[in-house]
Amino acid sequence: MSTMTLDQEIATVTTARVVPQPSISYQLQWRRCGRRTCRCYKDREDLNTRHGPYWYAYWRDPVTGKLRSRYVGKVRTAIQVDQNQGAPTA
Repeated sequence: MSTMTLDQEIATVTTARVVPQPSISYQLQWRRCGRRTCRCYKDREDLNTRHGPYWYAYWRDPVTGKLRSRYVGKVRTAIQVDQNQGAPTA
Protein backbone atom coordinates (compact mmCIF):
# COMPACT_ATOMS: atom_id res chain seq x y z
CA MET A 1 0.00 0.00 0.00
CA SER A 2 1.37 3.41 -0.96
CA THR A 3 1.70 6.16 1.63
CA MET A 4 1.64 8.91 -1.02
CA THR A 5 -1.39 11.13 -1.38
CA LEU A 6 -3.20 11.34 -4.67
CA ASP A 7 -1.69 14.78 -5.36
CA GLN A 8 1.81 13.42 -4.78
CA GLU A 9 1.20 10.49 -7.11
CA ILE A 10 -0.09 12.80 -9.82
CA ALA A 11 2.95 15.05 -9.40
CA THR A 12 5.32 12.12 -9.87
CA VAL A 13 3.70 10.89 -13.07
CA THR A 14 5.54 12.18 -16.11
CA THR A 15 3.43 13.12 -19.07
CA ALA A 16 4.61 12.53 -22.61
CA ARG A 17 4.34 15.32 -25.13
CA VAL A 18 1.79 14.28 -27.71
CA VAL A 19 2.79 15.31 -31.21
CA PRO A 20 0.09 14.91 -33.85
CA GLN A 21 1.22 12.59 -36.63
CA PRO A 22 0.69 14.09 -40.06
CA SER A 23 -1.31 12.04 -42.50
CA ILE A 24 1.14 11.12 -45.26
CA SER A 25 -0.07 10.15 -48.72
CA TYR A 26 2.11 8.74 -51.49
CA GLN A 27 1.80 9.40 -55.20
CA LEU A 28 3.65 8.23 -58.31
CA GLN A 29 4.57 11.13 -60.57
CA TRP A 30 6.17 11.68 -63.95
CA ARG A 31 8.38 14.78 -63.98
CA ARG A 32 10.18 17.11 -66.39
CA CYS A 33 13.84 17.81 -65.63
CA GLY A 34 14.13 21.25 -67.25
CA ARG A 35 17.31 20.62 -69.26
CA ARG A 36 16.93 22.36 -72.62
CA THR A 37 18.52 19.44 -74.51
CA CYS A 38 16.28 16.78 -72.93
CA ARG A 39 13.33 15.18 -74.71
CA CYS A 40 10.99 16.14 -71.86
CA TYR A 41 11.81 19.84 -72.34
CA LYS A 42 11.39 19.83 -76.12
CA ASP A 43 7.99 18.13 -76.17
CA ARG A 44 6.33 19.68 -73.12
CA GLU A 45 2.79 18.55 -73.98
CA ASP A 46 3.62 14.87 -74.52
CA LEU A 47 3.28 13.04 -71.19
CA ASN A 48 5.20 10.03 -72.55
CA THR A 49 8.46 11.99 -72.70
CA ARG A 50 8.63 12.73 -68.96
CA HIS A 51 10.95 11.01 -66.47
CA GLY A 52 9.68 8.57 -63.87
CA PRO A 53 7.61 7.30 -62.33
CA TYR A 54 8.94 8.54 -58.99
CA TRP A 55 7.35 8.29 -55.54
CA TYR A 56 6.54 11.50 -53.68
CA ALA A 57 5.19 11.88 -50.14
CA TYR A 58 2.60 14.60 -49.41
CA TRP A 59 1.47 15.94 -46.03
CA ARG A 60 0.10 19.09 -44.43
CA ASP A 61 2.47 21.14 -42.27
CA PRO A 62 0.95 21.04 -38.75
CA VAL A 63 2.02 24.63 -38.03
CA THR A 64 1.24 26.49 -41.25
CA GLY A 65 -1.25 24.09 -42.84
CA LYS A 66 0.63 24.26 -46.16
CA LEU A 67 0.82 21.23 -48.40
CA ARG A 68 4.39 19.86 -48.38
CA SER A 69 6.05 17.20 -50.51
CA ARG A 70 9.26 15.22 -50.49
CA TYR A 71 10.87 12.97 -53.08
CA VAL A 72 10.89 9.34 -51.89
CA GLY A 73 12.58 7.58 -54.83
CA LYS A 74 11.99 5.10 -57.62
CA VAL A 75 11.08 2.47 -55.02
CA ARG A 76 8.74 3.43 -52.21
CA THR A 77 10.36 2.96 -48.80
CA ALA A 78 9.08 3.47 -45.29
CA ILE A 79 9.03 7.11 -44.25
CA GLN A 80 9.72 8.10 -40.66
CA VAL A 81 8.12 11.22 -39.19
CA ASP A 82 10.41 13.79 -37.57
CA GLN A 83 8.81 14.48 -34.18
CA ASN A 84 10.18 18.03 -34.00
CA GLN A 85 9.23 19.22 -37.47
CA GLY A 86 6.21 17.05 -38.22
CA ALA A 87 7.75 16.25 -41.59
CA PRO A 88 8.59 12.84 -43.02
CA THR A 89 12.26 11.90 -43.15
CA ALA A 90 13.80 9.29 -45.39
